[in-house]
Amino acid sequence: MLRYCEYCNKDYEFTPLAVSGSNPLICPECGNIVGKNSRNPTKKADAEKTDENIGKAIGGMAFLQII
Repeated sequence: MLRYCEYCNKDYEFTPLAVSGSNPLICPECGNIVGKNSRNPTKKADAEKTDENIGKAIGGMAFLQII
């Protein structure tokens, strides 16, 4: 699972077990703690925009079926 280090400004791959475990995630480059729910801000915005567009498309199709 990709997690984002705010200090390095990079994404790092962690195993799902490490992310769901009780131990903190440690950045392999700088050694700081990485948040378990941290996501890259630019990729997060793109994902939200994609989700919004999918929702609009589904809503449009539902509206056409009603007419």
